[in-house]
Amino acid sequence: MNHGATGAFMGHWRARAAIRTVWCCLLVLVAAWIAPVHAWPLLVTDATATVSVPAPLPTLREDTPLAADVALQQAFTTAPYAASIQPSPHYYWYRLDIQAQLGDSGPRRFYLSTDTHILRHLDFYIFRGDTLIQQQRNGLLDSAPVADYTGIYLTLDLQANDQVTVLIRKQNDGPGILPLRLLSETAFAAEQQRLFMVWGAIVAVLLVLALYNALIYAMHPGPAYFWYLCFHSITFCYFSGIHGYGFWLWPDEVQRWLAQNVMPMNFLLLWLVLQFANTFLDARRHAPWHHRLLPWFSALCLPGAAIALWLPEYQVIPAFSVLQIVGTLFCLSMGVTALRNGFRPAVFFLLSWIFTGAGAGIGMATFIGLVPAHFLTMHAFVVGSVAELITLSVALADRIKFMENKALAQAFIDPQTNAPNFSFFKNKFPEQLNELQQRHPHLFLLVLDLHGFRELVGLLGPDVLKQAYDRHVERTVHLLQQRPWAVPVRTLQGKDAFFMSLPGGQEMLLVSTRDPVERSVEPMIRELLKLADEAITVNDINSKIGFRIGCAAFRPQQHSIFECFRQAQIALLTAHRNKRPYEIFAGDQDIFIKHRLSLLSDLRLAIAEETLTIYIQPQIRLRDSALVGGEVLVRWQHPTEGFVSPAVFIPLAEQSQLIFDITRQVLQKTCSWLQQHTLPDDFHLSVNLSALDISDSRLLSLIRHCVHAYNVPPHRLLFEVTESAVLDDPERFLDVIQALHDMGFKIAIDDFGTGYSSMSYLQQMNADEIKIDIRFVRDIHASETNQNIVKAIVQLARATGAYTVAEGIETEAELAVLRALNCELAQGYLWSPALPAPVFVESYLQQEDKKVGLG
Repeated sequence: MNHGATGAFMGHWRARAAIRTVWCCLLVLVAAWIAPVHAWPLLVTDATATVSVPAPLPTLREDTPLAADVALQQAFTTAPYAASIQPSPHYYWYRLDIQAQLGDSGPRRFYLSTDTHILRHLDFYIFRGDTLIQQQRNGLLDSAPVADYTGIYLTLDLQANDQVTVLIRKQNDGPGILPLRLLSETAFAAEQQRLFMVWGAIVAVLLVLALYNALIYAMHPGPAYFWYLCFHSITFCYFSGIHGYGFWLWPDEVQRWLAQNVMPMNFLLLWLVLQFANTFLDARRHAPWHHRLLPWFSALCLPGAAIALWLPEYQVIPAFSVLQIVGTLFCLSMGVTALRNGFRPAVFFLLSWIFTGAGAGIGMATFIGLVPAHFLTMHAFVVGSVAELITLSVALADRIKFMENKALAQAFIDPQTNAPNFSFFKNKFPEQLNELQQRHPHLFLLVLDLHGFRELVGLLGPDVLKQAYDRHVERTVHLLQQRPWAVPVRTLQGKDAFFMSLPGGQEMLLVSTRDPVERSVEPMIRELLKLADEAITVNDINSKIGFRIGCAAFRPQQHSIFECFRQAQIALLTAHRNKRPYEIFAGDQDIFIKHRLSLLSDLRLAIAEETLTIYIQPQIRLRDSALVGGEVLVRWQHPTEGFVSPAVFIPLAEQSQLIFDITRQVLQKTCSWLQQHTLPDDFHLSVNLSALDISDSRLLSLIRHCVHAYNVPPHRLLFEVTESAVLDDPERFLDVIQALHDMGFKIAIDDFGTGYSSMSYLQQMNADEIKIDIRFVRDIHASETNQNIVKAIVQLARATGAYTVAEGIETEAELAVLRALNCELAQGYLWSPALPAPVFVESYLQQEDKKVGLG
């Protein structure tokens, strides 16, 4: 496809207007039928300002080279005109007879102007009678370089009753010659001024637009802006070639090269617009069918551009016309598909095609004579294209906003359930709360704490977790959609969601009742619990995903929705503590939680002031009753509540991420104690490490620092770990245990037999000590089962090179059985409870006889 005389449409409707070549002949015939017949010669009077040269022109095809005076004698007809405006290697002559009817004031100057800047060969000849009075060469390959380019025009000085004949010889691979206009000197000056102003404005707009988007691209690099800038740059060069303003911008040779290579730029522009459409519309997501076809379609464009550099345009145009029509429809289809799939910026993408199409349509109408030829109509295509670039720039800005809103919406969605998350509840849900209250005056907030997933993963592996969770979500949503008491919330995507996902495997939903009293919500809670009793089938295995429920009534006159959420969480904690399937919030539950919060605050203060103390419970060797060490235990003497059990404050510390700070103080005080006392060679102290301690990256550096700062030999310390700690992160657990072994410390497995560790983990841990849990020791003399269990543990320990320690011995009968079962060490109230460190020194280390009696 090429650009014709309008300079706006006759050329190349980039990736839009390939219809010219296919429709051109038909349009000319239509124009000849509907346009009025113009008599020749063309009449010029004193009142003439602008006259459009009518189509079709008398035309002569040059089969053999003709001189101008010879051509003047030939017969010109309008029959060859339709063929002359088609791309071909042939030369054509056009004849214009001009009759002047002017006053006697002297010669008047007129200008015959064309807006076609890319004709390869264009020659003008003026005859008065048979005498050649003027000739001019304006073709790209014929004309000389000019310092100040002002367009293509022919100067005519006409006398009072002058009659002249203008012959135009034209050859080009593509465009025609019309529209031509004959302008008076005044009209031509005004036209030139308008030309410079408009083209200056258009160039300025294009440059500012390019700089603006380049700045945006520099700040937010992305492929859409990259392809837009490429498209914008080639479009700028493209129009500079076909409209001639490039003569003002760069060297004459560059401009002439651009003007002669419009067709390769057509292919390149089509390729660029496809790349831009693909990235801008995010076709992979919003138009996947088009995205799959795009590489094949794009592969035709770049080879086409290379071929167009060598072949004449009239040989390339037919193939390109088909490609461009298909490309145009393809891009439009892609935009419509993306819009239907919810990509709102596609509206601007499609709007840009309307601007370009409108400009191309006006240009075509000007070409065939349906619209008067003046500056705007002849440049309608470039104006439409500038509007297109501005619209696409707006589209890119809208795309950024759209993507930001989409990312924001995704930030409020839980990726696993596609339900609103806790951030949505905090930031967006309150905005729709008033509307919900008007429709549902009695609202209850339910928090569901899910359980059963860990067991499912342990049984079937982590790959089934998503399947199980999807089944759970599917059945929950199915139930809630069918229940009138379930209250949906509106997501940012405009969809209804019947529950919100919370951290820690919790879900929250709203329930509407007819009665504000708490018992009115219990039937709904029981229906949800009944759902939890139904098995979920994953990989042909039935399992249950259960939950406990905490519920609170929303009283907007008394508290906010966030206070209601807190009350529901308190009710849930109460349900866990009481081991009930659900609890509805009551005031006394708040008292318990507030006490825990107060205790937590005091615990933080105790840690900061280092008022926690260490106690030591002695460990005795059973074969000779000798003291061999002790277990270090932490104790807290509260200033007002007195002694606080570790069973209370240790779980509180673990839940509040304070446990590592407690471990740090215990280890520092233990090492300080070891440094201060002279001890038997085989004496050691045992320090407990929690699963959270082991997972903390600071643990090993803390231990290295303490033993170095207090000069404690590694054999004085033994670290106790529970076997259940391995489940949280087996790889990290075994790495830490190995590191402690490498540093020379001993390792003990605490509460052995109560966890879930496998024999393979036991082998890899290479434990030095195995502690027999108190539940197997208690009343062992009266339980054959416990005796058999302890016997097996002792044998297992010996098989792995470890020794055993029995915990919680309180009677001599228990002691006798353990000695008979060859248990090596023991501790318990039979000898002593855990003692403050100074009391332990006084009671055990200051005795000359290190053997400990029972009396």
